[in-house]
Amino acid sequence: VLQSSPALPELLKKQGYRTTAIHPYDKSGYGRDRVYTFLGFDEFLDIRAFDSDLPRIRNRYLSDADSYRKVIEVFEKNKHGNRPMFIFNVTMQNHGDYLSGYYGDNAIRIPGYEGHFPDIEEYLTLIRESDAALPILIDYFSAVEEPVILILFGDHQPSITQEFYETFMGKTMDQWTLAELQKRFEVPFLIWANYDIAERSSVCTSANYLSSLAFREAGIAMSPYQKFLLKLSESIPAMNIHGYLGRNGQWYSYETESPYASLLSDYWMVEYNNVFAKRKYEKWFMAPSGE
Repeated sequence: VLQSSPALPELLKKQGYRTTAIHPYDKSGYGRDRVYTFLGFDEFLDIRAFDSDLPRIRNRYLSDADSYRKVIEVFEKNKHGNRPMFIFNVTMQNHGDYLSGYYGDNAIRIPGYEGHFPDIEEYLTLIRESDAALPILIDYFSAVEEPVILILFGDHQPSITQEFYETFMGKTMDQWTLAELQKRFEVPFLIWANYDIAERSSVCTSANYLSSLAFREAGIAMSPYQKFLLKLSESIPAMNIHGYLGRNGQWYSYETESPYASLLSDYWMVEYNNVFAKRKYEKWFMAPSGE
């Protein structure tokens, strides 16, 4: 990303939002110190914005709990302004690898496989820590007057041993069907609000649709591109590098003929214009649409 991009913070910034990125690690990772400006963030708080005396999980990373407290701190600092806020927090607590032995006897054990998968035990224990930290956000924002929506999701799968997957699937990975392969990539996500929104469960989606879904739930004006994504999701509810899910409940690889081939072709063309084209159709990606 070498120039201004129609990313989520830029879209919200054009609608008057103050946009803040938080990442409790070094700012230079993945070029965030340069790229976040192009994505539309007004400010970026990295590890230097945190108290240096805070304890480290596994003697490495700041906890989810402390990163959540930083979100609250940013909200408190700016809540009396005349601009709504978008705060994007990339946590570090659960980053791999998972063989530090940090939790010792307090680690979660897998019944019948105690000690056999130490990386899984550490990862699951970290998830338990995340569960324990979540009420910090929920309890705080439940009590504020301003309307707030929280969205939590995982951005990539953990780096854990392949043997674990194959043991519990009962066969080697090269024998898995495409639908079974997708089980590796399933992750829960949460959209919570401190006011009444429609309650839903068992929603199947993918990361490319998540911002459009969030805009719809929040009642924020969407770009034509975001509306296109919502329409596409009615026919193709989820997709990733390995394939896509059709409305009929069947998973397809990108090399397989399907009833959704023409829709995918349209999507690829739109994405090419969004990411690579020298002459981008800006109104499609940047301007809120009332249509």
